[in-house]
Amino acid sequence: MSYLSFFSYAREDWDPYLKKFYKDLVEEIHKHTSLIEKEKICFRDSESIQTGELWEKDLNTSLSMAKVMICNYSPTYFTREYCGQEWAYFSARIDQYIKNNRDCEEKPAVIIPILWIIPNEDKEELPTCVSSIQFDNDDCGALYRKEGLRYIVTRRKCKGYKLQYRNILDHLRKRIIQNAKAFSLPVLADSIRIKEQENAFEIKRKPGSQKNIYNHNGPEYTKFVYLAGHANEFKDDIRKNLESYYDGKTLDEDRKEWAMFWKPYLPSEKYTIVKITQTVISNRFNNLVHEVFKWDENLTQMIKNAMKKNNIVIIIVDPWSLCLSQYKDIMQEYERGCYNHFHCTILVSFNSEDDETKNQYTKLQTVLSHVFRNRYLSRTPDIFNDQIESRTELENAISDAIKRIKQNLTMLSPVKREANGYGPKIRPQININATRE
Repeated sequence: MSYLSFFSYAREDWDPYLKKFYKDLVEEIHKHTSLIEKEKICFRDSESIQTGELWEKDLNTSLSMAKVMICNYSPTYFTREYCGQEWAYFSARIDQYIKNNRDCEEKPAVIIPILWIIPNEDKEELPTCVSSIQFDNDDCGALYRKEGLRYIVTRRKCKGYKLQYRNILDHLRKRIIQNAKAFSLPVLADSIRIKEQENAFEIKRKPGSQKNIYNHNGPEYTKFVYLAGHANEFKDDIRKNLESYYDGKTLDEDRKEWAMFWKPYLPSEKYTIVKITQTVISNRFNNLVHEVFKWDENLTQMIKNAMKKNNIVIIIVDPWSLCLSQYKDIMQEYERGCYNHFHCTILVSFNSEDDETKNQYTKLQTVLSHVFRNRYLSRTPDIFNDQIESRTELENAISDAIKRIKQNLTMLSPVKREANGYGPKIRPQININATRE
């Protein structure tokens, strides 16, 4: 199927607000085009591809035939390899267009950037490929450039924000349709695959180009680790009920991807763990930047690096997965190397409605006591909570942990003073040896 546009975004950013924007943008474009089917207006991977289908082939075909690519800028977006590969693949189509049309006077403006999230932090460098594209368009307003579109979407029902949101949608709609009509990019050969592309975001910025608005330092940045196995990793003697675990082809060859599809509270709650997390972030926090940690056997060092940046780390654990040696070993190493790090907390999710979990509760608690020996003995709620038995309890635990860690990190952060030229003057010194006249 040929699409008008390709929606490039970090999966961790897919919350109710990004979903709302996506739906409104598609509706706005649909009203002003001759396309009868809304499905042909914009391709979004998890929406347009069914789980287990030939997702990579369809993804390749969709990006190869889309007329424009809509990129949702966020701190997480520029850390996702697949986003960088999508950028590289679409850029190859632009390069081929320029090669085929040597007399073209301008580079096709078919990459449409959306300034989705802007942390209130210092600037750092953008990837080279991104720095050449203007993203803070004046037509979207000063608030858009300062706070990002997500900030406006969350307040779209408030006075003043609704009109601004509609104006931004109108501007983006015009830009997308106009550029889609103006340029016809070539379709790349089937042999050129997205997964084989170099991550465009890893190429360092050239001196003198634009600065980045993103910095991953400070307690406004939260990293989530989901520890849950793939259904194929369990044996019958460990766990029989595997409905909660992802059993399809992995979207990326690392544990993070399939853990995102873990549904800890089936059958009563069909939310995946990443959906639960996103709900908490969206409904209870403003401007909190979050991402799912792409972790491996070096998890302990990765968390130590996050600690140096004063980041918040939330580890959500499936106790059944700790019965698998590959997960148990990683967590035991973390326990030895990072015990009592207050910037990180472990939340263990028990499903109180699962009969197998209830019957094996004592066994699972024993596993926890062996893996998290120090935490289990101390029962310090700031760093360990294994009393979570429902989605509501998990959402509250995540919220409480973020607030508590953020408060601790803020209290311990050094006070920064701006040098504005109006600081205190030098105090007069008293000479105790001077004689009185």
